[in-house]
Amino acid sequence: MSVRALSLAETTFVVLDLETSGAAPSTGAGITEIGALKVRGGEIIGEFQSFVNPGHYLSVFITSLTVITDAMLVDAPDIDHILPTFIDFLGP
Repeated sequence: MSVRALSLAETTFVVLDLETSGAAPSTGAGITEIGALKVRGGEIIGEFQSFVNPGHYLSVFITSLTVITDAMLVDAPDIDHILPTFIDFLGP
């Protein structure tokens, strides 16, 4: 089926929310949380949420902004371990 043949109600969307430990990967910032909803026809058909250990402590500013603490991330998987699971969630 071609993309043009799908109506908007039949199209699956993923709404993504990322939290990070800073503004740019070039400064050492990493993802601290991934949240996503898979939606089709206005209904939620899947949910994904995981904390991600960025490999360093969070600044007071980031903790204040995101309400994510180092304690919440200490046992979380790193991005290399959570990414395959997230990519599977994004699938068909």
